[in-house]
Order: sequence, then structure tokens, then C-alpha cells
Amino acid sequence: MRINMLLALAGGVAFAAACGRNDSATDPGPIAYCTATAPIAISIAVRDSASGRALADSASGTVRLGTVTDTLLHSDSLTLIGGRQTGTYDVTVQRAGYRTWTRLGVPATQTTTCGSVETVKLIAGLQSLP
Repeated sequence: MRINMLLALAGGVAFAAACGRNDSATDPGPIAYCTATAPIAISIAVRDSASGRALADSASGTVRLGTVTDTLLHSDSLTLIGGRQTGTYDVTVQRAGYRTWTRLGVPATQTTTCGSVETVKLIAGLQSLP
């Protein structure tokens, strides 16, 4: 019985040593921790092209990916956001008293370590109407 206990103890020590081993062949490297925040494909800073003043607070717009069109949301007084997945977007921003700003074929094709779309940042310099 004593030999069985010694063998069990030796096996446990060998198991613990093997589990704690860190060699480059089995170590995957740093671990990425993913957050639960929803991905944003497109972020647009909306400004007056002449003065640089923030205009997003009263602006609106859309992002279109294929046949799906989403309304841009206000992130703050400077920024509109939209889109949730990778792809090529057409972006439109409107504001009363300004020309419509459009960018076609905006690629949001990069992904983060966690697999969600990496945000593409745009600046919409709106031109006032005469």
C-alpha cells in the first residue's frame, strides 16, 4: 500500500510539472481578451469644411453595404457611426444648409484579433450651400 501511495504522489508531481511547462512548441503566446462591445465599421467626424466646426449633432446619414442600408447614429457632437460587419460601404452624410457628402466604396475589410470589424475613420468636410 505504501508503494501505491508513493507512485500516486510521484505521478501527481510529474503531471503538475508537465502542466506548468512553458516551451515555445506548445505555448500559443499572448491571449487576446475580447470585449462585449458591438463592432462599428464606419466612424465619421463631421465638420464644416471652412471653419472646422463640429456638425454631427444635427447631421444625419446612411451607410450602405450591398442591399442593406443602415442609418448613422450619433456617437457625440462630432461623430456619426454605422455598419457592423466587414465589407465595402457607401457612406452619405446630410445636414441642412450644406451639400450632401458622399464616399463610395469605403473598404472596412480588416478584422481585430477577436474577429470583429476594425473601425474605419473618415472625416466629412461639409460645404455650406450658397
